[in-house]
Amino acid sequence: MGTERDGVHVLAPDLDGCAVGFPAYTLDAKSDTREVQLVAVHPEYQTRRIATKLCSPALRAMKKRGGTLARIETGGTPPMRPLAAPARRRASAASPLVRCLKEL
Repeated sequence: MGTERDGVHVLAPDLDGCAVGFPAYTLDAKSDTREVQLVAVHPEYQTRRIATKLCSPALRAMKKRGGTLARIETGGTPPMRPLAAPARRRASAASPLVRCLKEL
C-alpha cells in the first residue's frame, strides 16, 4: 500500500500480516539523487533490520523512475545509534546526523 502527497511517497508494506513501519521518500525529477526522508519502525520491531526491508521497495521505485543515487539520513535517537556508530567513530567531530549514500 502506498500514497503520495506534496511529492513525498509513503509505503506501508505488510510484513508477516502486520504494518510495522513505513518509509517516506521523494522522486525529484530535477536530480538523479533520490532521498529517503523518514523510516519509521514500530518499537517492538526495531533492531531487527526491518528498516532495510521497508526501504527495499522504495529503492526499487527510485531506480525505476531514473534515480542513480539514494540518500538516507538518520539522527542520533536510540534506535538509530547502531547505524550511526561506525560513522561517528571515523568522524572528526561528533554529530547526531549520519548520511548514507547508496547506488541504485
